[in-house]
Amino acid sequence: MNPAPALPIPASDEDGLYPIRTVSSVTGVNAVTLRAWERRHGLISPQRTPKGHRLYSIQDIERIQQILALLEQGISIGRIRGVLEQDLSPATASTPSPVVTPQTASPRITADAWRDYRYRMEHAVRQFSTRRLEKVYGDAMSLFPPQQVICRLIHPLHQALAQHTAQGAEAEAESRFFQAWACQALCSRLRHELHHGSGPLLGIAPLPHEADHLELLMLSLLLAIRGLRVTRLSGPVSLAAIESLSRQVAPAGMVLCGQHPRAAQLEPWATTLSIPVFLALTDNGHLPSAWHGRGIHLLPPDPQAAAEHIGSRLQPSNSPMESP
Repeated sequence: MNPAPALPIPASDEDGLYPIRTVSSVTGVNAVTLRAWERRHGLISPQRTPKGHRLYSIQDIERIQQILALLEQGISIGRIRGVLEQDLSPATASTPSPVVTPQTASPRITADAWRDYRYRMEHAVRQFSTRRLEKVYGDAMSLFPPQQVICRLIHPLHQALAQHTAQGAEAEAESRFFQAWACQALCSRLRHELHHGSGPLLGIAPLPHEADHLELLMLSLLLAIRGLRVTRLSGPVSLAAIESLSRQVAPAGMVLCGQHPRAAQLEPWATTLSIPVFLALTDNGHLPSAWHGRGIHLLPPDPQAAAEHIGSRLQPSNSPMESP
């Protein structure tokens, strides 16, 4: 068995292919050994990107696990190829393997992949390395839909870093560094998605007199992926400015995002608008004790669930986007 020739891998979110670093983390086999099993023993045949980087399928990972099991039984590496080939019947050998995507992959393998991305991204943050963050982000985005990357990588890591900011200046610096990088990365993706939106127009802004939040940007991108057209205001911004936007562009709804909503200010204002008003609290936000929610729809804390809630109100006839 010879290694597969270099193949152009399409930039798709559904290839079900994993880079060598992820496969090494999942299987416990280091990258040097994986290359030796391919080149010297012909045991695995990963595909290649146009730049020559190896990409492994779920079937490749399962084959690596078979190799490990045979090694544990005392079979030498030189005999394993023959053992594996004997296990293939003619019918099996002539039947192409089914296409496996991240959505149909083993839950354990997929979970391990996300843990690997999380570990690598945390390490990049501790080193304040934008280049390494970009590499992990690029790996994840090349294999999974962007809404999964947001909900299973960006959002949980942002939560974890934000919760540790009280531990000292170093933890605060790491959290702010990650937020700055994530805002740039997600803004770039948002600009791309907004070129394709054809659904209802939605206004989105931070709560009055609050700064922009990463949660607002994540929600904006998830809404844009659903096909909504999103018009954002940066903060700090006043209610008067938000109301002016509503008059000028006539959105189908308005989303406010922040930490400290003021019931006495927001509730009367929301009831004067003729459109739905949604409130997304940041992870460390909270409602005041006098909050009644008149005229305001409180969104669930999970960003994908929040996007689905808004979409169901503004796009009732559209089928929902696939959840992570």
